[in-house]
This record gives sequence, structure tokens and C-alpha cells, in this order.
Amino acid sequence: MDPGVDAALRRMTSLFAATSLEAAAAPEKYRGAFLVPYGKVEALATKASRDPDLARKLWQTTENVMQDVLSGKLSS
Repeated sequence: MDPGVDAALRRMTSLFAATSLEAAAAPEKYRGAFLVPYGKVEALATKASRDPDLARKLWQTTENVMQDVLSGKLSS
């Protein structure tokens, strides 16, 4: 992450990815891409990032950690 890029600009990139009409209109350009501030395609995703088993494991791990945080087992 570029230390010269402020937090607001990094947040705008996430919002762009989630809500942009441009991204919605060109899914082939944005699907699986790595975006950098502000909404620019940096590189295509790796093979590992498209692996459905890894995606499932990441999702399950995230759910488990969040459940522990929300239940007070882990401090945030």
C-alpha cells in the first residue's frame, strides 16, 4: 500500500468497486481485478484468488473470527 495515498482515497476505491456504474457496465474489465486509488485496475487476479475452495475457507474463517469478536471471545 502506498503510504502517500491518504485513507479517504483508499476508502473511495472500495466504494467505487462496490457502487460504480462504470464497473457494473464493464464487468469483464473489473471482475477479479485489483484496484488502486482511485478505481484504477492495477493487475488481474492471481489463480489462487479465483480458487473457490480458498474463497470458501476465507469466508468461513472470516465468519468464525467475527463470531468470536461479536461474542466477546476476541477483542477487536
